[in-house]
Amino acid sequence: MKKIKQSGILILLLIFSIALLGSNKSDDNTINSNGIVLHTNIPIVAQTLSLDMPLSMDNTSFTGISGDTFLVEAAEDEELYGYKAMEYSNSKYNSKLPYRLFVPENYRKGEKYPLVIFLHGGGKKGSDNVSQIRNMAGPLAFVNPAVQNKYPSFVLAPQCAKSENWRGTSYSGERLVKSLEDIKPSSVYLMLMELLESLQDDYGIDSDRIYLTGQSMGGAGTWFICLSNPDKFAAIAPICGWSLPSEASAIVDVPVWAFHGAEDKTIPPEGSISMIEALEKAGSTEVKYTEYPNVGHESWEIAYREDTDNNGIVDLIEWMFSLKRK
Repeated sequence: MKKIKQSGILILLLIFSIALLGSNKSDDNTINSNGIVLHTNIPIVAQTLSLDMPLSMDNTSFTGISGDTFLVEAAEDEELYGYKAMEYSNSKYNSKLPYRLFVPENYRKGEKYPLVIFLHGGGKKGSDNVSQIRNMAGPLAFVNPAVQNKYPSFVLAPQCAKSENWRGTSYSGERLVKSLEDIKPSSVYLMLMELLESLQDDYGIDSDRIYLTGQSMGGAGTWFICLSNPDKFAAIAPICGWSLPSEASAIVDVPVWAFHGAEDKTIPPEGSISMIEALEKAGSTEVKYTEYPNVGHESWEIAYREDTDNNGIVDLIEWMFSLKRK
């Protein structure tokens, strides 16, 4: 009887010890630094803190530079189509910006490569950091082996929060913005532009070969972001988007290839046509417009796949990489 009681006590002690270890491990998984909570079950490769020395703990590394800006890299098994799962955050904002980054296979520090930024549509909003690339024609087209062999490049695919868009809201309170001055920038837009600067500092990105493209909400975002940063991009390719024709002269020197479906009821073709006409009126000589007959809203399915000369590379991509910032 004594032996049974002793065994029971030992089992209870063992269970208690395991539970205690588990709770301690959970507590260790959260670090509060500069007012920002981090979770160490996500391997962090590049994170800037107000520290001069690197710290390490388990599979997490911290590299100190300055400020409250964080670049977080997810585990390798979270790669999809070669895109690394990462996250950008800054203590100035209440939200974070999940993003995917494709790094050219033979990239070496010091070498310069183009960067393509892809903006998804409204249906892929969220925070899972997967929806914006999974089975998406655009992100898949740019990392196609044939494309990367001929045009090795970085590809950035951020994910917009559900409550925001790539542009912002109207100061005037109207549903649609009336001018660039009427736009109250979204935190997603502000973080994306900060992220772009960070990536240019951290990687060998050719500042004369940064390209912007997107579909639907991302098509509109492509127009608006370029209008707000007219000297940033070598070329843009907005698909089924819309913007402000009255502001088009700001990007008169930026090569543009716009796409739309003739039967698009979600964003009618006039969204693209009005911008193209305004650019031509302003004197642009590097604008192209493709309208697909009998095609509705999902014109991106053709634009990001169309290869008229059957050389294995999409027409849009060949056009894009032939251009440099002026």
